[in-house]
Amino acid sequence: MSNESLLSKLDKYNNMFMKEKEITNCSINTIITYKSILNSFYEYITTVEELIDIIEIDKEMILNFLNIEKESANNTKILKLAIIKSYFIFIDETENLNGLFEMRFKKLTLKRESVEVDALTDEDVSKLLEVVKQKGRSFNKHRDALLIKPILFTGIRASESLGIKISDMILIENDTIYKIKINGKGAKERFMYIKKETIDEELEFLISGNYITKYIGITNQGKLMSRVGLYKIISNKMKKAKYNAP
Repeated sequence: MSNESLLSKLDKYNNMFMKEKEITNCSINTIITYKSILNSFYEYITTVEELIDIIEIDKEMILNFLNIEKESANNTKILKLAIIKSYFIFIDETENLNGLFEMRFKKLTLKRESVEVDALTDEDVSKLLEVVKQKGRSFNKHRDALLIKPILFTGIRASESLGIKISDMILIENDTIYKIKINGKGAKERFMYIKKETIDEELEFLISGNYITKYIGITNQGKLMSRVGLYKIISNKMKKAKYNAP
């Protein structure tokens, strides 16, 4: 196991780094994501034998950490790498290491996967959210909003949104945040986090009306919606957002 003084130092840096994020008013979802990744990195470091000093942490160790879950989506690894780089730049500054880690990890990059749809601008997202707000008493529109919002707010895939079960949604942080289990590529389990208020209206309507009892992505015939079906819904709403949104 790693040297205890090193682990103690990393634990101190974790707390200091997260405190800085809280002071700079990062969102709750961002803070939860940072904490989860840094805690995972700390656990990984405990398994690295013969590691004594923090300055011994190198590119190979970071890559090994990123590849612990071999089936993780590449974009997930990119997010982890960005957070780890930011964390070690913080350590550079705290330890007065003259940019040691910033230079060491500067060329450590991962290529982004091609995405299935064009990236949305902030304006596109705002317009799309305005469209999905227009629900009335429609089952379809409430369901569509419940499927689309996690994609927009957390970056999960359409297929992952369709796989969400009501039983996988747990309230945390004094019932203000939903922690939702996601089954990603290779059946690897992970979690995404979204504010309760973001999807509460849709959930209440669909559950109280007994429209959904298991999966949130159900068709009018009570069958699990296909990914192609969801893409068509998103495409239609994007067209409406582009041409008809107020």
